[in-house]
Amino acid sequence: MLQPGDLIELWAVDARLGGEGGTAFLAHLGEDPAQKVVVKLLSPREGRVDLMRDRLLRDARSLLNLEHPGLPRILSLRLTGQLPHAVMEHIPGEPLSNRVPGLPLNSETAVAFVRELCKPIQALHSAGLRHRDIKPANILLRPGQGPALVDLGLPAAIAPPRRSSWPYVPPEWLSDRQPSDSSLWDMYSLGVVLYELLRGKLVYAGHNVETREEMLALKKAYGPLDPGREVPVDLRRVVRRLTHPDPANESAAWRSSSPASTPWTLSAPSPRCLWTATRPSPATTPSPQS
Repeated sequence: MLQPGDLIELWAVDARLGGEGGTAFLAHLGEDPAQKVVVKLLSPREGRVDLMRDRLLRDARSLLNLEHPGLPRILSLRLTGQLPHAVMEHIPGEPLSNRVPGLPLNSETAVAFVRELCKPIQALHSAGLRHRDIKPANILLRPGQGPALVDLGLPAAIAPPRRSSWPYVPPEWLSDRQPSDSSLWDMYSLGVVLYELLRGKLVYAGHNVETREEMLALKKAYGPLDPGREVPVDLRRVVRRLTHPDPANESAAWRSSSPASTPWTLSAPSPRCLWTATRPSPATTPSPQS
């Protein structure tokens, strides 16, 4: 396990990012402590790095060509040696996890924030990439700027999700028979983040979940997440549809939407239309947290 001061090639480790078990490290150039980067270790699910080299290079090339102020740039890629890794730009900011749990956001603020968060997600998806670990710890708040999305993983190098990520992982990806298409993953995660912003608390707070099977059962028991009656009807519908546990259900169709055409941008030119809408909500069974 890497510790502060350990070297990854030329880079000296300062701290692990994303909590215990994370594969990203804040580091600096050995002779220049002011030159900060993030070093992301690559651990292909399928095994040896050499078997995945072509795909890793293709994914890295897509990231190298991707420029967005809300996404870190990839600076270099090393596929040989004991610690294959990518060196990425360090974006300073405060993790959203410092604010959630906390006071719930009003609908206007939550929708405006998530619409800004959709911009870097859309940039990734337009390049044929997925993040697959969108959660408050990987969303940075930056004064005077839109949120940044960090801890990007090259798709070929993403290990099974860590326990801290399970609440944001679609149920179908927690089962043993995982689908081959991960295009719905990020939109599900976005729906969970929106729910937590509106509720001001973590979605499964108070549940002691030890295994993926337990988390899968919990998600099925909760069903589509409902932020509560104090939230406008249309916005409740958005959250429920994005977080529906069955991707084959018609209500989950929005999970396949492009972030650029999310339900709130399709249905309204501005967030305000969402909380002034008066359409009645279809009858639903409240989630256990309501």
